[in-house]
Amino acid sequence: MKILIGREIVIKVLSFIFVVSLFISCSAPKKIEDDGFDIRDVIKQINNSSKKIKSLKGAGNISLENESGANSGSFKINLLKPDSISLSITGPFGINVAKALITRDSFLFHDSFNNVAVKGKTTKRNIAEIFKLNIDFDDILSVLSCSPDFFRESNLEPQIDLRASENEAVIIYQKEGDIIKYYLNLENKYISKRVVYSGSGKIISEENYQSYYKKDNMWIPRSIKIVLPYENQLLSLYFEKQEINTDNLSFNFTIPKDTKILNWREKN
Repeated sequence: MKILIGREIVIKVLSFIFVVSLFISCSAPKKIEDDGFDIRDVIKQINNSSKKIKSLKGAGNISLENESGANSGSFKINLLKPDSISLSITGPFGINVAKALITRDSFLFHDSFNNVAVKGKTTKRNIAEIFKLNIDFDDILSVLSCSPDFFRESNLEPQIDLRASENEAVIIYQKEGDIIKYYLNLENKYISKRVVYSGSGKIISEENYQSYYKKDNMWIPRSIKIVLPYENQLLSLYFEKQEINTDNLSFNFTIPKDTKILNWREKN
């Protein structure tokens, strides 16, 4: 009797170890070719869909929260890939708040309240100082074009994690000590979230893409949110209007004659 009980215990222990090892093996990040599933095809499909969006003309609601407080209003945008963005922001009662022309090399920002214009080079540090958002130009272009893709990590080798569900995959990149995770909807082939983690596991930035709809065989998000925990910054955009690949774009930037113009020099 004692021997039988001992055997039952051994069997139960071995079964438990097997189940745990199976769970761990399924939970760990996989190489992208495991189990006959090659995520490269999905990455390529999403990147090709992003390439189809050459320009965007949009309008909607915007809100920005930071250490100075919270502000909201409406926005209009003209965007032409790969290097031109025109943005205007209007506050309550149709009051012009600000407008900006941003290219990969330079920017011109007009503060309508104070009638001051600032121009300078488009660096990440300058964007953080002027626009109060600590992201670089490629991040801005990817977010505002409503076409999230993998081009920012195109020179890196990905891994895949299929833990979440049958319809979701997480693509993982390692970049300069950081971990970057893309959350994919596998059924419709689009990115729902991009999160950058520090080496210690803390979130540096998070991009959320929601309210997708299908147009011309492309999935396009209407709702976009950027969270920057270290800077206590939150940017939310909701597009009520989106015109894709339109020729009706304008990048004219006029300011009042009495505007004070400052040449912004990046601080050392």
